Amino acid sequence: MTGRRELQEIIGQLTDVYDRQLVSQIRESAGPEAAELVAADLAGIARQVAVRLVGDDPTAAADAAEVVRAVMPTGPGADFEETALGKAIRAAEAGAVAAR
Repeated sequence: MTGRRELQEIIGQLTDVYDRQLVSQIRESAGPEAAELVAADLAGIARQVAVRLVGDDPTAAADAAEVVRAVMPTGPGADFEETALGKAIRAAEAGAVAAR
């Protein structure tokens, strides 16, 4: 299991991804008020996804990794792979393969 500090880092990084990929689009199309509402919901979702991503259930972790990959920009870069979020995604994907 991941420590509290690393979990907080993953949540922060995931929230940033959501903000860059989703909230900014909503801000452009529906305005700042709608974007703020969505951002608040996504912060809660980021926490839930992060907890599943680093949890003990390999299926839930793999599902969470898939959710994260779905909103990631294509080719996030080598720097991303070394972040806490990147490492957690790789570990979740590896755990799912090992569990099969």
